[in-house]
Amino acid sequence: MISEPLRRRASEYYRLKDYKNAAREIAHAASYDYFVVNADIDEAVDQVLSVLHAERQRVSRLKEGGIPMLSERNETVAGGRRTEGGG
Repeated sequence: MISEPLRRRASEYYRLKDYKNAAREIAHAASYDYFVVNADIDEAVDQVLSVLHAERQRVSRLKEGGIPMLSERNETVAGGRRTEGGG
């Protein structure tokens, strides 16, 4: 069994380590694409889900995997109606 003073020192060590990591992350915040602060778990989850949704809709990702409605057929819209073959 771990003694109480040892448990407190270990807790302080990990808390200090977390603060140092947070300080480093905040110092580099401008280099991140997204920044989520985990102060309120429900809000943080909503923000992360929003990021995931936005990333799935990023045009560059859609181009990589092919945009299904555009890659299955060569369709264009002309005069308000769909035409096959681009014309």
